[in-house]
Amino acid sequence: MVGGSRQLEQLLKSARFTTNILRFVLLFSLVIYVGVVYMLSQQGPERPVPEMFPLALGVVTLMQAGAIVMLPRFMLSDNRLRAATGLDAPMPQPSLAGTVEALPDHEKRLGRVPMVHFTPFILGLVLSESIGIYGLVLSMMSNTLPPMLPFIGVAAALMLFAVPSLDSVLERVSRLTPGH
Repeated sequence: MVGGSRQLEQLLKSARFTTNILRFVLLFSLVIYVGVVYMLSQQGPERPVPEMFPLALGVVTLMQAGAIVMLPRFMLSDNRLRAATGLDAPMPQPSLAGTVEALPDHEKRLGRVPMVHFTPFILGLVLSESIGIYGLVLSMMSNTLPPMLPFIGVAAALMLFAVPSLDSVLERVSRLTPGH
């Protein structure tokens, strides 16, 4: 946890709440997909799926998982964090949210982290969610539950472990800040 003024802590608390809600909602949607397929698969017989389709979805999933893992490394690299939070140059005067603008100069850098973190966070969650949707499509086509489970498992694991948390980015920015 990053120490700071009450304003900074309130800003970070709000950002953490938002990211936690988004992660929870998208994880819960994976559970809903499993429930929908389970209920629908009870309605009729199993259907054949073209042989190459599951393999193609598996390959796309592996490529996408690689992109999800690499995305934060690129978008949240040390150089990009320094530039985006003003660690390499004097503090610029951008039009930021009033809360960040009102922070003391040494806290403005940390106050910008939620804005820098949000884009790769959302992209990682959305790409992870789409892997779950691949499983949903495959199971809907076959009218059985088992084909979707590996996709749901990979999607959930990526959401939980590969998409960076706000606190991990805050820690990195704190380490990059001179004097810390």
